[in-house]
Amino acid sequence: MKFRTEPPPRARLYWRGPVLSDFDGLTWRVGLPQLRRSMSVESADSPVDYEVTLEPHNHNWMFALEMPARIPPAARLTSEYLVISLTPIRSRIRYEMSSFPQFQAASGGGPEDLANALRLPRGVNPRALALAGEWRESLADPGAIVSRAIEFFRGGRFEYTLQPPALGRNSVDEFLFDTKQGFCEHFASSFAFMMRAAGVPARVVTGYQGGDTNPVDGYMVVRQADAHAWAEVWLAGNGWTRVDPTAVAVPIRVELGITATAPGGASLPLARDAFVAGDAATELANDDRDAVLERGRGAAADRALAPSRNTARGSGAARVVALLRQARSRGPCARARRGPARLCEPRCPSAPGERERRARHRRPLRRSALRPGPRRPLDRPSETSGSGIRSLKASHGFFVAAALALQIGSAAAADPPAYPHRREVKQFIAEMVKKHGFTRRELNRVFGKAQFQPAIIKAMEQPAETALASWQAYRAIFINPQRVEAGVQFWNRNAVPLARAASEFGVPEEIIVGIVGVETTYGRNIGTYRVIDALATLAFDYPKRAQFFRGELENYLMLSREAGIDPLRVKGSYAGAIGIPQFMPGSYRRFAVDYDGDGLSDLATSPADAIGSIGNFLKAHGWARGEPVAYSAEVNGEGWRKLAEAGVAPASRAAELAGLGVKPAVPMPPDTRCALIELETPGHPSDFRVTLQNFFVLTRYNRSNLYAAAVMDLAAELARARPGSPAPPPNPGKENS
Repeated sequence: MKFRTEPPPRARLYWRGPVLSDFDGLTWRVGLPQLRRSMSVESADSPVDYEVTLEPHNHNWMFALEMPARIPPAARLTSEYLVISLTPIRSRIRYEMSSFPQFQAASGGGPEDLANALRLPRGVNPRALALAGEWRESLADPGAIVSRAIEFFRGGRFEYTLQPPALGRNSVDEFLFDTKQGFCEHFASSFAFMMRAAGVPARVVTGYQGGDTNPVDGYMVVRQADAHAWAEVWLAGNGWTRVDPTAVAVPIRVELGITATAPGGASLPLARDAFVAGDAATELANDDRDAVLERGRGAAADRALAPSRNTARGSGAARVVALLRQARSRGPCARARRGPARLCEPRCPSAPGERERRARHRRPLRRSALRPGPRRPLDRPSETSGSGIRSLKASHGFFVAAALALQIGSAAAADPPAYPHRREVKQFIAEMVKKHGFTRRELNRVFGKAQFQPAIIKAMEQPAETALASWQAYRAIFINPQRVEAGVQFWNRNAVPLARAASEFGVPEEIIVGIVGVETTYGRNIGTYRVIDALATLAFDYPKRAQFFRGELENYLMLSREAGIDPLRVKGSYAGAIGIPQFMPGSYRRFAVDYDGDGLSDLATSPADAIGSIGNFLKAHGWARGEPVAYSAEVNGEGWRKLAEAGVAPASRAAELAGLGVKPAVPMPPDTRCALIELETPGHPSDFRVTLQNFFVLTRYNRSNLYAAAVMDLAAELARARPGSPAPPPNPGKENS
């Protein structure tokens, strides 16, 4: 997708798919869609215009942000506001759309429609029926009933998890009052049930929520992992109104986005792989018959979506893969097996104030994954791949009748990980239970699925800096025309938050852009390792830095709990760093900020939040506003070696430099605190720099002189290349490009 103007906030990006309106106690079904003669949608906002590129999928469904305000001439709208093509889409198409992200849909409220949206089966979920009955008796206004239900979900201490336990016949009761664990299907279906029981027409909508905007080119990609389900209620005077109980309870859209593992290290399939195709009677199930939501057999059940009763569990990982039948390849999937898609038991009670922390941190963890990338504020070699994704088949009726499905499969190693049986891990778990109130059961689950990664140990033993053994070679990776050009584009797109950060934190814009450029190539490469694997490997199998990484592992588990997500799902660098700025979990908890005003600290997909968080980090570590970073220098004699060996902390006075044979390119006040570094290139003269407080601060981000020097040089090149940007400091370093 390419938005014509600034895209809506992520919280408003709901990509509408089939609507499930028929419920028999076990199965939500897609009704037969009818073509709509006219649209009746109201919104206080102006419509958003955007362009969609759609790959062939041999069916009629078209990708649209809800709620459509204007559709292509060759398209039609169903009675449930699903955009369809008049003919199956068998070649790539590109079309213009216009939508209202905030809307009220007045159509579709006829007597038959509303009666159908109130139907409930008999003899199931008595506790939910009783509570809804109380709301109906005490609150005559449907709007008040909806508000009460929202408060019920908000204050219910629910937990989002990809591994809910199997539930019985009264699955809504068990989810709402007993287990309180589940994913989007559980929240949406139970909310719709409660609304119907309280006399408010309701239905379940399937589709996608969110999307990844590439910070470099501005294009948005909606992936299979963005699959989502929410609810709609009918309110007189308002019409069909969206309510997302998952967002209320967690509080954020719950899917983990691009955190699922892709086969062979490849990127996740794009949204085109989620478009439906196939014959109408195809059964929705995977090869192992472990699909959580399964298509009913026979013509009568052709449009049904029913929870599977298979309670088999495995050691694999799994994820929400699709809302619509997949048109592409089948292969290993990536979400843990578990029982029916019906609801769960709290693993860790939420401490006071955790809801606020969840609102800040949940999305970043969801979005941190599967983008191949170098590094983080530490070291970094190439990343490895994870398990694959298997497509699902979904049957469909008239034009399309697809349903939200879970892909279950096994991608784990044959032998169970040894971590839960190790003494030091048991001790760590005991400390987490005592110190932070975790449950042993939950931590044993996490460490039982954490996997030792020998490639991480190898990477730590030989990071990129030592592997290259040359400053010139290391510098050439980051200071080149391509990265400078991409950096200028990133700067131009994010000029407002960069200027704000420079003003608020005192950090020059080019320094922040330089860090993002060195860390993740402006957000394109954020890592492919599971963070839990990286941190467990380094905490328990890398004695050199075990203490540090155990602290980061502790912070990561805390961050995961605060965000309400499964710690097995987040992706990052081989050192366990997350997002565009590659923050370690401890830094994430302390320094991540909401800089785009959406209420979230989203370092995985929000360049503005990454920019503000970098500025906040540097200021907190002592960045000196308006001061230079370093100056190139010449040396003679042998006295300079003592200064260079003293470390990067600015402990010497500028007045002492001459006596040590060091001559900086720019005269400095005699009391200026400084240090000296040597950047070596075999066969060539070394690059010497007199470094100041701000250079030392850069090494707090990544404790490598090469890293800090590369950031400094890239920042200078960016400032020179961008018209209208402040001139770089005089002679910050030798020209090596």
